[in-house]
Amino acid sequence: MNTPVKLALTAAALTATAALAQAAPKVDGVIGAGEYSSTFKEPEKGMSVSWRVVGDTIYFGVSARTDGWIGIGLDPSGEKKTGADMYMFVMEDGKLNAMDMVQVKKTGAPKLDTEEGGKDNIAAKAGKISGDTFTVEFSRKLNTGDKQDAVLTAGKGAKLLMAVGPGEKTNKAHAKSMRWEKEIVIK
Repeated sequence: MNTPVKLALTAAALTATAALAQAAPKVDGVIGAGEYSSTFKEPEKGMSVSWRVVGDTIYFGVSARTDGWIGIGLDPSGEKKTGADMYMFVMEDGKLNAMDMVQVKKTGAPKLDTEEGGKDNIAAKAGKISGDTFTVEFSRKLNTGDKQDAVLTAGKGAKLLMAVGPGEKTNKAHAKSMRWEKEIVIK
C-alpha cells in the first residue's frame, strides 16, 4: 500500500474514532456502558450522576434508589443552595415530570424557572423505574441564555448538588442523609 493511501486510511480512521468519542448519549432513561465520559457515585446512598458534553450541549444520567423524586443542582451562587440551577424529576402515573427550577432561598423547595422570569430549558428527557432504582437522563445547553440557569463551560469546574426525596411530592423535603454535593469538571 502506498503512503498516500495509508495516510488517507489513517485520517479516515481517526475521524471515525473522534466522531464516536463525541457521540451524544441516547436520552432514553437507561444509562448505557460508555455512554457518559464522567461519573460520580455515592454507593452508600445508591446515587450516581454521569455527564458528557457534546458540542454546546451537556447530557446527564442520574440514578438513585428511591420511590420518590430526584433533584440535581448546579453552581449555587449564594449561601447553601441559594441561586442553584435546579432540575427535579418524578414519575407520575408512569410518566416523567421534569422541572427546570431555581433555588431562590438557601433552604426549602426550589421554584420553577417559568415562575421566576426564566424558561424551561430541558432539551430532552426520559426516565424509568426498574425495581427500586429511578433513572433519569436529560440534556440542556451549556449556556441556555436563561438568567435562572448556570452557565457551564467545558473543561471548567462546577458545584453539583444531588438529593432524593420520598413520594411523588417534590415539595416534600429530603432527609439530610439523602443529599450530597461535589465539585466536578464539565467534560
